[in-house]
Formats: sequence, structure tokens, C-alpha cells
Amino acid sequence: MSSQQSNIIDDNQSTMKKHDKNSQISHHHKKNLASQPEEIIEQIFEFIPRDEIIRVSGTCQQFRRLWKESPHGIVFNMIIQLNYSFQKYSYSLNDEIELGIYTKETISRMICKKEKERQQLFNLEKKDRLLTKLSGKENISENFNKAIKLITRFDYEEIEREHNNSPCYARGFEIEFGQLGMMQLWKWNYLREDHSELSAKMSEKLKSLNLTEDEWDFIIKMACNYINLSRVDLDDFYYQEIRESIFKDHYIMTKPIISFRF
Repeated sequence: MSSQQSNIIDDNQSTMKKHDKNSQISHHHKKNLASQPEEIIEQIFEFIPRDEIIRVSGTCQQFRRLWKESPHGIVFNMIIQLNYSFQKYSYSLNDEIELGIYTKETISRMICKKEKERQQLFNLEKKDRLLTKLSGKENISENFNKAIKLITRFDYEEIEREHNNSPCYARGFEIEFGQLGMMQLWKWNYLREDHSELSAKMSEKLKSLNLTEDEWDFIIKMACNYINLSRVDLDDFYYQEIRESIFKDHYIMTKPIISFRF
């Protein structure tokens, strides 16, 4: 065998090995993608441009299924079926217009429903995310462990809205401890007037939890992380009967209930 022939064979073998290695890596990535929780894959979809999502959805079977169930996937499939129907059957211009309007309304309702379901799931998971953070505290005391098990609701939101014809940046959270009541923080930044207002209070019955100041500070810090608020601790709160929530359907209310100004 000539030296040239030997080099060609070596090159082919090297190419085949690289191909096999790349195939193994590709299979490994696909396997990893398919094993991810559905909520992670749905979050990945949000960062993919719409013109790329169809190609990406073919990466693995789970991607294809979730994309078909997503609002964009449903719309895409409906448009394909509508175009096929126009090509297969003879419609008058008025029929096509009416069918197009009906399809548009149906798609709008479907997207709204999907988005509402998604938001409801997100709101239900707020408490679980906070509990996961709180459970990560070092040297958890028996009282602290009992206290976090009593948490029945956690809501938070940060938004920019108009209030009294002035742009406001509002953020707040509520942690509900079952029948013992809640702790509630609500901060408004009036952008045009360049001042802030804060309401931070806790139900009197929460004293029975017998938590230390450091433990309350840890709970407050973990909750404040969700609304990008720092330099708030137990000293900013005062005990008071809380008669109403600052959230309605998990959304922060537009009219602030102010305790003091700084």
C-alpha cells in the first residue's frame, strides 16, 4: 500500500471518528433536553425568535409536543389548516372573510386562555419558590421550621402605573401565615415628585411564632429579593391588624394605603 493511500485511509477513519463523536454529543444533548421539566422548556421557548422556533421544536419529541400546545404552535397549526381548507374547497369571498374573522377571534380567545392558565400556574408556584429559599437557611430552628410550614400564600409584584396623573413605580409582597395573619410590604416611588412611600406591617398574632429578629430579617430579605428591594428589615415593620390584602387576584392594587413617608 502506498503512503498516499495510507494517508487517505487514516483521514477517512479520523473523519468517521469525529462524526461518531459529534453524533454521540448531539444525542447526549437531545437526551438532556428531553429530560428537562416542561416549565424549563417553556421558558427556553420565550428566548427563541419566532422564526426559529419551528426548527428548534424538532430538536426532540418533548419540544415538538410542547410547542404544538403553546399559543404560537396552536396558531401556526390553525393557519396551516385554514390555508389547506381554502385550497381544497371553493369559498366565496364573503365566506373567506367571515371564516378569517372567526379564526382570528378563536385564536385570540385561545391565546388569552393559555396565558391566563400560565399566569395562574405561576402565581400558585410563588409560595413554593419562597419556601425553597427559606428552607435553605443555615441552622434552622424548630420555631423557624414550624413558621415556614404555616405559610399558605406568597404574592409579590413590581409594576409601573399612573396614580393621580403621576407615574409611580410600585412593588410589594404579602406572606400569609394561615389563621395567624400576614406580613405585608408596599412601596411606591412617585417618579415625577421624586419621593417614596412605604407601608410595612405585620399581624399581631405573628408574635406567637416566637421567631428571632435575625429569622424575621431572613424571611424579609428572601421576599424582598423577588421585588428587587434592599435595606429593609424587621425594624421597618410595625404590628397592626391587617384587614385587607394589597393584592387582588395576585395583582398589586393601584391605590396605595400609606403608613409613613421618607
